[in-house]
Amino acid sequence: MSRDALLSNMLRTICKSIVTGLLIGLIFQTAIAEQSFYIAMNDGQLTGRLPESEKAFSISVAYAEVATLSSRSGNIWVYGKQRLQAYNPDGNRLIDQHHPNLPTGNSATDLGVGYDSVWLAIGRALYRFNEQGELIKRRVFRTPINEIHFDVKKSQILVVTPSYVFILDSKGQELKRIRTRLPHIA
Repeated sequence: MSRDALLSNMLRTICKSIVTGLLIGLIFQTAIAEQSFYIAMNDGQLTGRLPESEKAFSISVAYAEVATLSSRSGNIWVYGKQRLQAYNPDGNRLIDQHHPNLPTGNSATDLGVGYDSVWLAIGRALYRFNEQGELIKRRVFRTPINEIHFDVKKSQILVVTPSYVFILDSKGQELKRIRTRLPHIA
């Protein structure tokens, strides 16, 4: 099986897993730098467990659409209602940036931290922010973004849409695209 076919099959499996996870209660699971953690939303409370730690966190963020964890800093990033915020594991807010030009509503599909940037997928757009939560770049795709993944070993970002998997460099420039037939996950 070719590398492209293998990648396409792997991403199709990941998408099916995410759909199943969303159906059982908005539990987001991921692996960052080969370390597992979890983040769950329940009645406006964001809870989770940090990588390689027994430390759990709980933060009140009723507006959150998506959340993720920075493996480098240990900060929890949250997006919702045009606000990008970062909290330390003790629940103290470190960053609070309002972005009035971003779309409103529950439209964010993924949020990730990698390569000194915070990446946010909303509809067909991929937004790149610096670690202070300031917008650096916006890129629009032809179809909605299902999810984003980071290939730490290659310093690449995989952007999954229903039609393609786009492979971007650490600054968001396209390196390659692979044709797929994945469903859009709303």
